[in-house]
Amino acid sequence: HLPRFPGKVYSLMCLSLTAQVATAPLTAYYFHTVNVNGLLVNLIAIPLAMFLLYGGVALLVLPAVVGTWIAPVVTGINRGLFFGLEQFETYSYNLTGVYPSLGHLAGIYLFLALLPAAVGKRNRRAIAGACGVLLALALYHGAWEYRRNHRQEVAVFHYHDRSVVVLNYRGHYAFLKYSGGDTAVPP
Repeated sequence: HLPRFPGKVYSLMCLSLTAQVATAPLTAYYFHTVNVNGLLVNLIAIPLAMFLLYGGVALLVLPAVVGTWIAPVVTGINRGLFFGLEQFETYSYNLTGVYPSLGHLAGIYLFLALLPAAVGKRNRRAIAGACGVLLALALYHGAWEYRRNHRQEVAVFHYHDRSVVVLNYRGHYAFLKYSGGDTAVPP
């Protein structure tokens, strides 16, 4: 049993880690990027967002006379949240260019579903299942990479500020067209 303040920090870290682990595969699938140090950002963002939510509900429920006293506090919390996020943005580290398939997502979420029983309860079936899912995921990824590297295709990548048309010939890429703001070699 932890003392009160370390216990609260530990709870926030567990909540942040759980949210990050649960959403990272979907973030990678849809946005092709994963924020690695979001756990630290959430230590600031979760409590401030909670106070912001409660303050907003209070503004909606309480009479306008009381709301005029609460509104500056809620505005200050909002500014504090954005200030903290802007300060941390300079230290943000993202893994970009992550392209998991639906098979990857299914394997990852199946593993995450088995993980609590395997680690927390030390259930032998769950441990064997989690190890089996990891082995199947590794084999699937190897086959997926082999297939991807031996394809002959023209791929189009659309980013928020540029588009790239690439020729893939058995894992060797050639840029056919690049539409970006600068003339540098595309990433």
